[in-house]
Amino acid sequence: MSTKTTQWNQVMTSLQDIFNFNEAQSLDSLTDANKDLSNFLNDLKNNNLDDLDSQKLKVNLQLIQDHLNNITKSQELLTSINTTVSNLINSIPDEHVKEEPQPSLEEPTVGKQYWTSAFNPVGVIPLNSEVAYKPKKSNLDDEWFQCIVLKVSTDGIKYEVQDPEPDELGNAGKIFKCTWKEIIPIPSTKVRTSMKPYPMGTKVLARYPETTTFYPAVVSRDHKSNAKVCKLRFDGEEEVNKETEVDRRLVLPFPTVSALPVNNAKRS
Repeated sequence: MSTKTTQWNQVMTSLQDIFNFNEAQSLDSLTDANKDLSNFLNDLKNNNLDDLDSQKLKVNLQLIQDHLNNITKSQELLTSINTTVSNLINSIPDEHVKEEPQPSLEEPTVGKQYWTSAFNPVGVIPLNSEVAYKPKKSNLDDEWFQCIVLKVSTDGIKYEVQDPEPDELGNAGKIFKCTWKEIIPIPSTKVRTSMKPYPMGTKVLARYPETTTFYPAVVSRDHKSNAKVCKLRFDGEEEVNKETEVDRRLVLPFPTVSALPVNNAKRS
């Protein structure tokens, strides 16, 4: 026989004992069941002791004592029953208890895009995607550099990004906290060939070959719609009129308010 079965049997036995106590000596008020005792107690209350019979006094006192003992034993059994039943309920496995549905605590997997353009129609910025990042206090023409998105806030406009390049000691790249205004999404290779070509003379932000840094540049010639590369002239290039080929997906719209769609230009 299991421990739980034994405990339930003990509960049933205790309840039966209380029933038996009540059968032998009622747990109800003695004065309701015994008129003589009621009269006796009234005489005690009113100090009418002259006519009390000693034998009758002894009998009535014993009745009261028996009644008190019966109530005390029943209370003790009820306390034991309550403890046993509580322990049995608490031992029920969690899977049998219906839990209230909890709200999802999962972190967002995509964030919002601030710098939008017909030339870079990404729409959202997923976790682990590539972005160009520039610290907020930098000037508009300062360098941007490539990072990976690690975390997105619940409102979708705050990010944590990481420099993919290790430091001088070989440690993992630095992590930066930023807002959607400080990053530009880099399209994936899957959508590169479907992106709209930049017209010649368009100012862009492009990653210089063999680096992870983006610099201002100008598109030096027209390209076909499915072109894999763009020919650019980078600002500040030492060689005059030097053209550099850059992977189309690494050529980003230059981040200026005038380049934003009308509905985005009002953002603060």
